[in-house]
Amino acid sequence: MHKPQSETLQAIDALPTDKAVTGRPTTYTDSVGAYICGRIAEGETLSAICRTPGLPARQTVHQWRRANPQFSADYRLARVDQMEGWGDEVLEIADDDTLDTMESVNNQGHKVQVANHANVQRDRLRVDTRKFIMAKIAPRIYGDKVSHEHSGEVHQRHTVELSDRERMRRLASFMLQDQANPVIEGELTSPGQPASSTVAGDVAEHHASMVPAKPASLSPADIIQGANSPAQEPDDSQ
Repeated sequence: MHKPQSETLQAIDALPTDKAVTGRPTTYTDSVGAYICGRIAEGETLSAICRTPGLPARQTVHQWRRANPQFSADYRLARVDQMEGWGDEVLEIADDDTLDTMESVNNQGHKVQVANHANVQRDRLRVDTRKFIMAKIAPRIYGDKVSHEHSGEVHQRHTVELSDRERMRRLASFMLQDQANPVIEGELTSPGQPASSTVAGDVAEHHASMVPAKPASLSPADIIQGANSPAQEPDDSQ
Protein backbone atom coordinates (compact mmCIF):
# COMPACT_ATOMS: atom_id res chain seq x y z
CA MET A 1 0.00 0.00 0.00
CA HIS A 2 1.35 3.39 -0.97
CA LYS A 3 1.86 6.06 1.67
CA PRO A 4 -0.37 9.12 1.62
CA GLN A 5 0.86 11.76 -0.80
CA SER A 6 1.55 14.27 1.97
CA GLU A 7 3.86 11.86 3.80
CA THR A 8 5.61 10.99 0.54
CA LEU A 9 6.21 14.64 -0.29
CA GLN A 10 7.65 15.21 3.18
CA ALA A 11 9.99 12.28 2.64
CA ILE A 12 11.02 13.76 -0.69
CA ASP A 13 11.88 17.08 0.93
CA ALA A 14 14.10 15.28 3.45
CA LEU A 15 16.13 13.44 0.80
CA PRO A 16 19.80 14.34 0.34
CA THR A 17 20.37 16.22 -2.90
CA ASP A 18 23.25 17.03 -5.16
CA LYS A 19 22.73 20.78 -4.85
CA ALA A 20 25.94 21.63 -6.67
CA VAL A 21 24.57 20.07 -9.83
CA THR A 22 20.80 19.88 -10.01
CA GLY A 23 19.26 20.19 -6.57
CA ARG A 24 17.42 16.89 -7.14
CA PRO A 25 17.54 13.77 -4.93
CA THR A 26 20.05 11.14 -5.98
CA THR A 27 19.65 8.52 -3.23
CA TYR A 28 16.92 5.92 -3.68
CA THR A 29 14.28 5.40 -0.99
CA ASP A 30 11.29 3.08 -1.01
CA SER A 31 8.85 5.94 -0.46
CA VAL A 32 10.05 7.92 -3.47
CA GLY A 33 10.17 4.81 -5.65
CA ALA A 34 6.62 3.89 -4.68
CA TYR A 35 5.45 7.46 -5.33
CA ILE A 36 6.93 7.46 -8.85
CA CYS A 37 5.47 4.03 -9.68
CA GLY A 38 2.08 5.12 -8.37
CA ARG A 39 1.94 8.12 -10.67
CA ILE A 40 3.10 6.04 -13.64
CA ALA A 41 0.37 3.50 -12.96
CA GLU A 42 -2.17 6.35 -13.03
CA GLY A 43 -1.14 7.14 -16.60
CA GLU A 44 1.43 9.91 -16.21
CA THR A 45 4.66 9.83 -18.16
CA LEU A 46 8.02 9.66 -16.44
CA SER A 47 9.04 12.96 -18.01
CA ALA A 48 6.04 14.75 -16.50
CA ILE A 49 6.67 13.16 -13.10
CA CYS A 50 10.34 14.14 -13.05
CA ARG A 51 9.42 17.76 -13.76
CA THR A 52 7.81 17.86 -10.31
CA PRO A 53 10.00 19.87 -7.89
CA GLY A 54 11.81 17.64 -5.41
CA LEU A 55 11.76 14.53 -7.59
CA PRO A 56 14.83 13.00 -9.24
CA ALA A 57 15.75 13.46 -12.88
CA ARG A 58 14.86 10.84 -15.47
CA GLN A 59 18.44 9.58 -15.65
CA THR A 60 18.50 9.09 -11.89
CA VAL A 61 15.30 7.03 -12.03
CA HIS A 62 16.83 4.79 -14.71
CA GLN A 63 19.95 4.36 -12.58
CA TRP A 64 17.75 3.30 -9.68
CA ARG A 65 16.06 0.73 -11.91
CA ARG A 66 19.41 -0.82 -12.88
CA ALA A 67 20.71 -0.84 -9.31
CA ASN A 68 17.56 -1.93 -7.46
CA PRO A 69 15.84 -5.14 -8.69
CA GLN A 70 12.74 -4.56 -6.57
CA PHE A 71 12.23 -1.04 -7.88
CA SER A 72 12.80 -2.31 -11.42
CA ALA A 73 10.07 -4.94 -10.96
CA ASP A 74 7.67 -2.38 -9.47
CA TYR A 75 8.41 -0.02 -12.36
CA ARG A 76 7.55 -2.69 -14.95
CA LEU A 77 4.27 -3.48 -13.21
CA ALA A 78 3.46 0.22 -13.10
CA ARG A 79 4.07 0.41 -16.84
CA VAL A 80 1.57 -2.39 -17.40
CA ASP A 81 -1.02 -0.51 -15.35
CA GLN A 82 -0.18 2.62 -17.32
CA MET A 83 -0.91 0.83 -20.62
CA GLU A 84 -4.27 -0.29 -19.27
CA GLY A 85 -5.07 3.30 -18.34
CA TRP A 86 -4.08 4.50 -21.78
CA GLY A 87 -6.41 1.88 -23.26
CA ASP A 88 -9.26 3.46 -21.33
CA GLU A 89 -8.20 6.87 -22.63
CA VAL A 90 -8.30 5.57 -26.22
CA LEU A 91 -11.94 4.56 -25.74
CA GLU A 92 -12.81 7.88 -24.13
CA ILE A 93 -11.17 9.88 -26.92
CA ALA A 94 -12.88 7.81 -29.61
CA ASP A 95 -16.31 8.12 -27.97
CA ASP A 96 -16.07 11.86 -27.28
CA ASP A 97 -17.75 13.72 -30.16
CA THR A 98 -18.46 17.00 -28.41
CA LEU A 99 -16.07 18.98 -30.63
CA ASP A 100 -16.50 17.00 -33.84
CA THR A 101 -18.80 19.71 -35.22
CA MET A 102 -18.70 23.48 -35.08
CA GLU A 103 -20.97 26.34 -36.00
CA SER A 104 -20.48 28.05 -39.36
CA VAL A 105 -22.36 30.39 -41.70
CA ASN A 106 -23.35 29.20 -45.17
CA ASN A 107 -23.67 31.21 -48.37
CA GLN A 108 -27.21 32.23 -47.51
CA GLY A 109 -26.09 33.66 -44.18
CA HIS A 110 -27.64 30.87 -42.10
CA LYS A 111 -25.87 29.32 -39.15
CA VAL A 112 -25.19 25.62 -39.68
CA GLN A 113 -23.21 22.84 -38.03
CA VAL A 114 -20.25 21.59 -40.06
CA ALA A 115 -17.62 18.93 -39.39
CA ASN A 116 -14.65 20.05 -37.35
CA HIS A 117 -11.97 18.17 -39.30
CA ALA A 118 -9.12 19.65 -37.28
CA ASN A 119 -10.49 18.20 -34.04
CA VAL A 120 -11.16 14.81 -35.64
CA GLN A 121 -7.61 14.63 -36.96
CA ARG A 122 -6.23 15.68 -33.59
CA ASP A 123 -8.17 12.95 -31.78
CA ARG A 124 -6.98 10.43 -34.35
CA LEU A 125 -3.37 11.44 -33.67
CA ARG A 126 -3.89 11.07 -29.92
CA VAL A 127 -5.38 7.60 -30.36
CA ASP A 128 -2.71 6.40 -32.81
CA THR A 129 0.14 7.67 -30.62
CA ARG A 130 -1.15 5.81 -27.58
CA LYS A 131 -1.75 2.66 -29.59
CA PHE A 132 1.78 2.79 -31.03
CA ILE A 133 3.44 3.10 -27.61
CA MET A 134 1.18 0.45 -26.08
CA ALA A 135 2.09 -2.01 -28.85
CA LYS A 136 5.81 -1.38 -28.27
CA ILE A 137 5.78 -1.68 -24.48
CA ALA A 138 3.27 -4.57 -24.26
CA PRO A 139 3.22 -6.22 -27.71
CA ARG A 140 1.68 -9.48 -26.48
CA ILE A 141 -1.37 -7.63 -25.19
CA TYR A 142 -1.74 -4.63 -27.48
CA GLY A 143 0.31 -5.62 -30.56
CA ASP A 144 -1.33 -6.04 -33.96
CA LYS A 145 0.47 -9.31 -34.73
CA VAL A 146 -0.56 -12.56 -33.10
CA SER A 147 2.31 -14.95 -32.37
CA HIS A 148 1.89 -18.66 -31.67
CA GLU A 149 4.43 -20.57 -29.62
CA HIS A 150 4.85 -24.31 -30.17
CA SER A 151 6.74 -26.72 -27.97
CA GLY A 152 7.57 -30.39 -28.24
CA GLU A 153 9.17 -32.62 -30.83
CA VAL A 154 8.10 -33.14 -34.42
CA HIS A 155 8.89 -36.49 -36.03
CA GLN A 156 8.85 -36.83 -39.83
CA ARG A 157 9.31 -39.91 -41.96
CA HIS A 158 10.15 -39.73 -45.65
CA THR A 159 9.62 -42.64 -48.06
CA VAL A 160 11.52 -42.65 -51.37
CA GLU A 161 10.32 -44.95 -54.16
CA LEU A 162 13.26 -46.16 -56.32
CA SER A 163 12.89 -47.15 -59.95
CA ASP A 164 14.01 -50.59 -61.13
CA ARG A 165 16.96 -49.04 -62.94
CA GLU A 166 18.15 -47.23 -59.80
CA ARG A 167 17.84 -50.44 -57.80
CA MET A 168 19.98 -52.31 -60.34
CA ARG A 169 22.56 -49.53 -60.28
CA ARG A 170 22.81 -49.65 -56.49
CA LEU A 171 23.07 -53.44 -56.46
CA ALA A 172 25.88 -53.41 -59.03
CA SER A 173 27.75 -50.78 -57.00
CA PHE A 174 27.36 -52.90 -53.89
CA MET A 175 28.62 -56.03 -55.69
CA LEU A 176 31.70 -54.20 -56.96
CA GLN A 177 32.42 -53.09 -53.42
CA ASP A 178 32.12 -56.71 -52.25
CA GLN A 179 34.70 -57.77 -54.83
CA ALA A 180 37.15 -55.22 -53.39
CA ASN A 181 36.31 -56.33 -49.80
CA PRO A 182 35.30 -60.01 -50.06
CA VAL A 183 32.97 -61.59 -47.55
CA ILE A 184 34.52 -64.67 -45.95
CA GLU A 185 32.28 -66.85 -43.77
CA GLY A 186 29.84 -63.98 -43.20
CA GLU A 187 32.54 -61.47 -42.20
CA LEU A 188 33.54 -58.33 -44.13
CA THR A 189 37.30 -58.08 -44.63
CA SER A 190 39.52 -55.45 -46.22
CA PRO A 191 42.94 -56.09 -47.79
CA GLY A 192 45.51 -56.21 -45.02
CA GLN A 193 42.86 -55.89 -42.25
CA PRO A 194 41.28 -58.58 -40.03
CA ALA A 195 37.60 -59.34 -40.22
CA SER A 196 35.68 -56.90 -38.01
CA SER A 197 32.01 -57.16 -39.07
CA THR A 198 29.60 -60.08 -39.09
CA VAL A 199 26.66 -58.25 -40.64
CA ALA A 200 27.93 -57.88 -44.21
CA GLY A 201 26.02 -60.96 -45.31
CA ASP A 202 22.79 -59.60 -43.86
CA VAL A 203 23.36 -56.25 -45.61
CA ALA A 204 23.98 -57.94 -48.96
CA GLU A 205 20.84 -60.02 -48.53
CA HIS A 206 18.82 -56.90 -47.67
CA HIS A 207 20.03 -55.05 -50.79
CA ALA A 208 19.43 -58.06 -52.98
CA SER A 209 15.83 -58.28 -51.79
CA MET A 210 15.20 -54.71 -53.01
CA VAL A 211 15.83 -55.49 -56.71
CA PRO A 212 14.56 -58.07 -59.21
CA ALA A 213 16.58 -61.26 -59.56
CA LYS A 214 19.31 -61.00 -62.21
CA PRO A 215 20.48 -63.77 -64.55
CA ALA A 216 23.43 -65.68 -63.15
CA SER A 217 25.48 -65.02 -66.26
CA LEU A 218 25.49 -61.23 -65.83
CA SER A 219 28.49 -59.54 -64.24
CA PRO A 220 28.35 -56.21 -62.30
CA ALA A 221 29.72 -54.44 -65.39
CA ASP A 222 26.87 -55.90 -67.48
CA ILE A 223 24.35 -54.65 -64.92
CA ILE A 224 25.79 -51.13 -64.95
CA GLN A 225 25.82 -51.09 -68.77
CA GLY A 226 22.20 -52.24 -68.84
CA ALA A 227 21.16 -49.63 -66.27
CA ASN A 228 22.75 -46.84 -68.29
CA SER A 229 21.22 -47.90 -71.63
CA PRO A 230 17.79 -46.42 -72.54
CA ALA A 231 14.78 -48.62 -72.05
CA GLN A 232 13.54 -50.34 -75.25
CA GLU A 233 9.95 -49.71 -76.21
CA PRO A 234 7.80 -52.67 -77.29
CA ASP A 235 7.36 -53.23 -81.05
CA ASP A 236 3.72 -52.59 -81.91
CA SER A 237 4.14 -53.98 -85.45
CA GLN A 238 4.14 -57.57 -84.23
